[in-house]
Amino acid sequence: MTPRGGRLQTDLKFPAAEGDIVYFYLTDGSYGVYTYELGSWTAEPVIDQIESFWVWKTTPTNWVQTFKGP
Repeated sequence: MTPRGGRLQTDLKFPAAEGDIVYFYLTDGSYGVYTYELGSWTAEPVIDQIESFWVWKTTPTNWVQTFKGP
């Protein structure tokens, strides 16, 4: 993956599925949690270029991104 930021599904084309959970490590030592339920996010996660996160997927899938050169 190349470092890119944006809304996880809308901008980064993450293949969300019912029940997926995204976790962010926050600076205070806690975790931010976003859940994909009833066809949408509780609030769509926004990923910064240097931010780490992990996903608990309900079903295996590929996350494919296409890049165009100059």
